[in-house]
Amino acid sequence: MLCSQFKAAASPPSAKVALAAAGMASLLVLASAAPAPAGADGDDILPVDAPQCMGEDATIYVEGGARVSGTSGDDVIVAVNGRDVIDALGGDDLICTFGSGSDDIYGASGDDRIYSGAMGGNIYGGTGSDEIHGGPGNDHIYAGEGRDTVYGGAGADNIDGGRDGDELYGETGDDLMRGYHGEDSADGGPGGDRCFNTESDTSCGTIRKR
Repeated sequence: MLCSQFKAAASPPSAKVALAAAGMASLLVLASAAPAPAGADGDDILPVDAPQCMGEDATIYVEGGARVSGTSGDDVIVAVNGRDVIDALGGDDLICTFGSGSDDIYGASGDDRIYSGAMGGNIYGGTGSDEIHGGPGNDHIYAGEGRDTVYGGAGADNIDGGRDGDELYGETGDDLMRGYHGEDSADGGPGGDRCFNTESDTSCGTIRKR
């Protein structure tokens, strides 16, 4: 998987990265090219309210475009606006992205839930049984290994089922869905959808128009 090649980099100018630690208030680390205010050395930690993903408080928060890595545990990652690159690493992670920008999301290992509200981008489920929701733009979704469930959302999406038996739902838009190893099923939803199977046990014939 491409996520194994991803290395976290410093946040770009004006990007905000917030971290919430167990038993502590949410924390905000501000990385900016602008001069630090009086009394600050650029490494100050400031309290902020934690945003939420599907009703759960974020443990990692990105605003304005950044590259960020999760932990080996179960993370709740929220990214808002800008082009973000997220590598969730290990654990059963919950990831939400919102606003403008085209994001790259790597679920990596674990049974992850990914909700993209960004305007298109690339989503890599990685290993584990993942639930992936594309956003309003044109997404390219790679489910990866494990029994995954993928919802393309709006837009002309490109969905690759990956290994094992997956459920693929194109939803609205003209979607392209590919089934690979495993007993996959695909439901195109509204729009001019196409489905290709690379293995004889991929039941692309279950595509239905609503």
